[in-house]
Amino acid sequence: MYLALLLWAGVSTLQAAGQQPLQSGSVAGTPAENSSVLIPNGLNSLQGARVAEIRINSEAIERTDWLEPLVIQKINEPLDKYKVRQSVQALYNTGRFALIQVEAQRNARDDVVLTFRATENYFIGSLLVEGAPDPPGNNRLVNAAKLNLGEQFTEEKIAAAIEGMQRILR
Repeated sequence: MYLALLLWAGVSTLQAAGQQPLQSGSVAGTPAENSSVLIPNGLNSLQGARVAEIRINSEAIERTDWLEPLVIQKINEPLDKYKVRQSVQALYNTGRFALIQVEAQRNARDDVVLTFRATENYFIGSLLVEGAPDPPGNNRLVNAAKLNLGEQFTEEKIAAAIEGMQRILR
Protein backbone atom coordinates (compact mmCIF):
# COMPACT_ATOMS: atom_id res chain seq x y z
CA MET A 1 0.00 0.00 0.00
CA TYR A 2 1.26 3.45 -0.89
CA LEU A 3 0.17 6.60 0.93
CA ALA A 4 1.44 9.97 -0.24
CA LEU A 5 1.02 13.19 1.66
CA LEU A 6 1.77 16.45 -0.09
CA LEU A 7 1.94 19.60 1.98
CA TRP A 8 2.75 22.91 0.37
CA ALA A 9 3.91 25.85 2.42
CA GLY A 10 5.01 29.09 0.88
CA VAL A 11 5.37 32.82 0.88
CA SER A 12 4.10 35.26 -1.70
CA THR A 13 7.21 35.19 -3.94
CA LEU A 14 10.31 33.06 -3.99
CA GLN A 15 13.31 34.88 -5.41
CA ALA A 16 16.59 35.38 -3.61
CA ALA A 17 17.74 38.87 -2.75
CA GLY A 18 21.44 39.79 -2.60
CA GLN A 19 23.19 38.62 0.55
CA GLN A 20 25.91 40.62 2.28
CA PRO A 21 28.60 39.15 4.55
CA LEU A 22 28.11 39.38 8.30
CA GLN A 23 30.36 41.93 9.96
CA SER A 24 30.25 44.45 12.83
CA GLY A 25 27.57 44.67 15.50
CA SER A 26 24.28 42.92 15.04
CA VAL A 27 21.06 42.34 16.89
CA ALA A 28 18.55 39.54 16.44
CA GLY A 29 15.16 38.85 17.87
CA THR A 30 11.93 36.97 17.41
CA PRO A 31 8.43 38.37 17.81
CA ALA A 32 8.24 37.06 21.37
CA GLU A 33 11.58 38.63 22.22
CA ASN A 34 11.49 41.88 20.29
CA SER A 35 10.21 43.97 23.18
CA SER A 36 13.46 43.21 24.98
CA VAL A 37 15.93 42.98 22.09
CA LEU A 38 19.46 43.37 23.36
CA ILE A 39 21.63 45.77 21.42
CA PRO A 40 25.20 44.41 21.43
CA ASN A 41 28.15 46.65 22.23
CA GLY A 42 29.08 46.84 18.52
CA LEU A 43 25.85 48.67 17.73
CA ASN A 44 26.13 50.81 20.87
CA SER A 45 29.58 51.96 19.75
CA LEU A 46 28.03 53.17 16.47
CA GLN A 47 25.31 55.15 18.27
CA GLY A 48 25.15 58.66 16.79
CA ALA A 49 27.12 57.84 13.62
CA ARG A 50 25.52 58.95 10.35
CA VAL A 51 23.50 56.22 8.61
CA ALA A 52 24.55 56.25 4.95
CA GLU A 53 22.50 53.29 3.72
CA ILE A 54 19.72 50.98 4.90
CA ARG A 55 19.21 47.55 3.32
CA ILE A 56 16.43 45.05 3.85
CA ASN A 57 17.45 41.54 2.76
CA SER A 58 14.88 38.79 2.51
CA GLU A 59 15.27 35.62 0.46
CA ALA A 60 11.60 35.21 -0.37
CA ILE A 61 10.62 38.82 -1.00
CA GLU A 62 11.78 39.98 -4.40
CA ARG A 63 11.06 43.68 -3.90
CA THR A 64 11.50 45.09 -0.41
CA ASP A 65 10.77 48.73 -1.29
CA TRP A 66 7.31 48.50 0.31
CA LEU A 67 9.00 47.69 3.64
CA GLU A 68 11.23 50.77 3.61
CA PRO A 69 8.59 53.18 5.02
CA LEU A 70 8.28 50.87 8.04
CA VAL A 71 11.91 51.47 9.02
CA ILE A 72 11.89 54.26 11.63
CA GLN A 73 15.66 54.76 11.42
CA LYS A 74 16.28 56.91 8.35
CA ILE A 75 19.22 57.50 6.04
CA ASN A 76 21.33 60.63 6.76
CA GLU A 77 20.22 60.61 10.40
CA PRO A 78 22.36 59.61 13.38
CA LEU A 79 22.09 55.93 14.31
CA ASP A 80 19.66 55.56 17.21
CA LYS A 81 19.35 52.09 18.75
CA TYR A 82 15.80 52.88 19.88
CA LYS A 83 14.75 53.69 16.30
CA VAL A 84 16.41 50.45 15.20
CA ARG A 85 14.39 48.56 17.82
CA GLN A 86 11.17 50.29 16.66
CA SER A 87 12.05 49.40 13.06
CA VAL A 88 12.44 45.73 13.98
CA GLN A 89 9.06 45.83 15.74
CA ALA A 90 7.40 47.43 12.70
CA LEU A 91 8.83 44.74 10.41
CA TYR A 92 7.60 41.99 12.76
CA ASN A 93 4.17 43.61 12.84
CA THR A 94 3.75 42.78 9.13
CA GLY A 95 3.42 39.12 10.18
CA ARG A 96 5.74 38.03 7.38
CA PHE A 97 8.89 37.42 9.39
CA ALA A 98 9.97 34.75 11.86
CA LEU A 99 13.40 36.24 12.57
CA ILE A 100 14.99 39.63 11.95
CA GLN A 101 18.69 40.33 12.39
CA VAL A 102 20.10 43.83 12.27
CA GLU A 103 23.70 44.41 11.28
CA ALA A 104 25.57 47.69 11.35
CA GLN A 105 28.94 48.15 9.70
CA ARG A 106 31.18 51.07 8.85
CA ASN A 107 31.72 51.97 5.21
CA ALA A 108 34.79 53.59 3.64
CA ARG A 109 33.60 57.07 4.73
CA ASP A 110 33.19 55.90 8.34
CA ASP A 111 29.41 56.13 8.04
CA VAL A 112 27.10 53.26 8.97
CA VAL A 113 25.42 50.78 6.63
CA LEU A 114 22.43 49.24 8.41
CA THR A 115 21.18 45.87 7.15
CA PHE A 116 17.94 44.18 8.24
CA ARG A 117 18.09 40.44 7.41
CA ALA A 118 14.62 38.98 7.53
CA THR A 119 13.72 35.28 7.59
CA GLU A 120 10.18 34.71 6.42
CA ASN A 121 7.27 32.99 8.06
CA TYR A 122 5.77 30.25 5.92
CA PHE A 123 2.07 29.46 5.67
CA ILE A 124 0.03 26.38 4.77
CA GLY A 125 -0.96 26.62 1.12
CA SER A 126 -2.68 23.28 0.52
CA LEU A 127 -2.86 19.73 1.81
CA LEU A 128 -3.43 16.71 -0.40
CA VAL A 129 -3.49 13.03 0.53
CA GLU A 130 -3.37 10.35 -2.17
CA GLY A 131 -3.48 6.58 -1.91
CA ALA A 132 -5.15 6.25 1.49
CA PRO A 133 -7.08 3.04 2.14
CA ASP A 134 -10.87 3.32 2.10
CA PRO A 135 -11.81 3.66 4.89
CA PRO A 136 -10.63 6.11 6.17
CA GLY A 137 -10.10 7.73 2.75
CA ASN A 138 -8.11 10.71 1.58
CA ASN A 139 -10.53 13.39 2.81
CA ARG A 140 -10.76 11.98 6.32
CA LEU A 141 -6.95 12.03 6.61
CA VAL A 142 -6.82 15.63 5.38
CA ASN A 143 -9.39 16.55 8.06
CA ALA A 144 -7.41 14.64 10.72
CA ALA A 145 -4.38 16.81 9.98
CA LYS A 146 -6.30 19.87 11.25
CA LEU A 147 -4.21 22.24 9.12
CA ASN A 148 -5.94 25.30 7.70
CA LEU A 149 -5.21 27.26 4.56
CA GLY A 150 -3.20 30.36 5.48
CA GLU A 151 -2.17 29.03 8.89
CA GLN A 152 1.45 29.65 9.85
CA PHE A 153 3.72 26.68 9.11
CA THR A 154 5.54 25.33 12.17
CA GLU A 155 7.27 22.03 12.87
CA GLU A 156 4.96 21.53 15.88
CA LYS A 157 1.82 21.82 13.73
CA ILE A 158 3.22 19.38 11.18
CA ALA A 159 4.08 16.86 13.93
CA ALA A 160 0.56 17.20 15.34
CA ALA A 161 -0.92 16.74 11.84
CA ILE A 162 1.09 13.56 11.26
CA GLU A 163 0.07 12.23 14.68
CA GLY A 164 -3.61 12.93 13.92
CA MET A 165 -3.36 11.15 10.60
CA GLN A 166 -1.56 8.17 12.14
CA ARG A 167 -4.28 7.93 14.80
CA ILE A 168 -6.95 7.66 12.09
CA LEU A 169 -4.93 5.06 10.17
CA ARG A 170 -4.59 2.90 13.29
